Amino acid sequence: MRRALIPGLMTVALAGPAVAADRVLVCDVGGPGDPMQAAALLEKFVRFTEKQAGLAEGRLEGVYANTTKDCAAAAAKQAPALVVLDLNTWVRRRAAWELVPLAHFGPLDLRHYHVIAGADGPTDAAGLAGRSLQSTLEDDRFVARVVLGGKVAPEALKMKAARRPLGAVRKVQKGKLDAALVDDVTLKSAQDLGLVPPLKVVVASPGLPGLTLGAAKGADPALVKAVAAKAGTLCQADGAEMCGLLGVDTVVPPSTATLDALQGQYDGGK
Repeated sequence: MRRALIPGLMTVALAGPAVAADRVLVCDVGGPGDPMQAAALLEKFVRFTEKQAGLAEGRLEGVYANTTKDCAAAAAKQAPALVVLDLNTWVRRRAAWELVPLAHFGPLDLRHYHVIAGADGPTDAAGLAGRSLQSTLEDDRFVARVVLGGKVAPEALKMKAARRPLGAVRKVQKGKLDAALVDDVTLKSAQDLGLVPPLKVVVASPGLPGLTLGAAKGADPALVKAVAAKAGTLCQADGAEMCGLLGVDTVVPPSTATLDALQGQYDGGK
């Protein structure tokens, strides 16, 4: 499952031809596991993707980032051909990277977010205005408009970055923070540790997509077509371990309608 943090950026070095490999950029802000474990699994996953799509070994280069900063840095160093992005990164980068969805890892309602508060904290989304809120999500517009459904303005949130989600929950418990925004996995961990209750969940988001596989600007159409044709098989066989780390066991067809609706929320109806 998810979600011990990996500081920084991880690249899978590949043996292969002298020509530059096509970059597969995996960005999951706050994302999973031990660095060595993730490196080995990502390399295995990239090799499996090549095999499934009928590509030459070494055609793809896998790069993983779990912070907004490192994701942007990886893309700036070499533009990706293919991406696997969390929803926040997708809606932030969709226009600039000219993203086209190819598949979703897991169902469209895979991820939920929860606002945890203490006895004297906010009691609903609107009550978060002016209150301190800590989360691994670093985008107040995404939190306000998508996670909280527009019930509070982005500029009214006092967002603080959290490197350790459970640490944010403990701060709420100690009265050092008004609220923490966590995902399903962190909420369960907090409940298992007895932190929730006595803390209360005051907001629960609707189900949102997890990671989306997509093609980026300038990608070779033949490459995109080959990967898209086999996307539904990528959690099978040698892909199962990587999917397991991401907390999923299936890949489903892309829903442009769902992504368009969420993009509209993020953009504020524009």
